[in-house]
Amino acid sequence: MALKQRHATRILAERVRLRRPVRVVIAILTGALVASATAVAVASTASSSAPRPHQIHIVTTLTSSATNSAGLGGPGDVIAQVFSFELASGAAGHIDASVQLVSSSEQLSHVAFVFPRGQIDAQAAVSLPPTSFTAAITGGTGAYAGVSGVVVNTVTSTSPLTIDRTLHLIYPDKTR
Repeated sequence: MALKQRHATRILAERVRLRRPVRVVIAILTGALVASATAVAVASTASSSAPRPHQIHIVTTLTSSATNSAGLGGPGDVIAQVFSFELASGAAGHIDASVQLVSSSEQLSHVAFVFPRGQIDAQAAVSLPPTSFTAAITGGTGAYAGVSGVVVNTVTSTSPLTIDRTLHLIYPDKTR
């Protein structure tokens, strides 16, 4: 019995050891869906007197990340990230993200791009390690109420993690 228990303990320890590098890669590359600091925006947020943007371009750099362990050593752990960015107009915003490892080769990411006049939510299943991926825009609030579309993400550097992103927005038809 003791031999079986030692064997099981060794197998569990080996699994945890093998997952650590994957968790580190996930933490670094999760910023691929979100990111911040040194952000450059080509389009600003919508204003009541100006036409709403149909495309927002930002370049973001990861600023913080923390893992909330589920005690399972991988699947179930949630990586929480907060990012900030500056728009071309000088307005500031931030990005909140949560990422969950689905397998050793895929993660599920949900992000909220928070702008001064509203928020845009997006999510994606991302293959690891990501180089480029597309996220679905699932909605918005404020100036972005009801928006849909896609976010095209391209990782341009891993140290520090820098991602070029373009949000392609589709606004709901208000004539219905």
